Amino acid sequence: MRVDDNLAPQNGRSKKIVVVAHCILNQNSRVQGLAKFKGTITPVVEILTKSGVGIIQMPCPEFLYMGYKRWAQTKEQYDITPYRKFCRKIAKQIAEQIQEYAKNNVKTLIILGIEGSPTCAVTETTKGYKGGKHAKNKEQKTTKT
Repeated sequence: MRVDDNLAPQNGRSKKIVVVAHCILNQNSRVQGLAKFKGTITPVVEILTKSGVGIIQMPCPEFLYMGYKRWAQTKEQYDITPYRKFCRKIAKQIAEQIQEYAKNNVKTLIILGIEGSPTCAVTETTKGYKGGKHAKNKEQKTTKT
């Protein structure tokens, strides 16, 4: 059942959202030894909370695909057809959420990735097959809002 927009109270909503990589709100999902904070990435969460935006937490594809006890891998190691298909399903669900918000005049301000992540990085990821080195992400896409 959908509530008529004319009857639904606004309740002081900001009508603004940000989409964040899973580990920004849950460092427990990171590969063993890579978590830099106990629970959330506190400085980021504090900024988002103070700004009054809603937060969409993307699922962690690496955690869901490989599990909690996985080892660190690089972008190339995850670049296999089954994993790409898995990530497309997740991305489609997130895109549908963003579209639903947009249809209702809720603005997506930013999508936050995680530096160094083979899946969720924006500008820098791990590269190679032997240990992995940090490298600039050539597929970086940014948009102005």
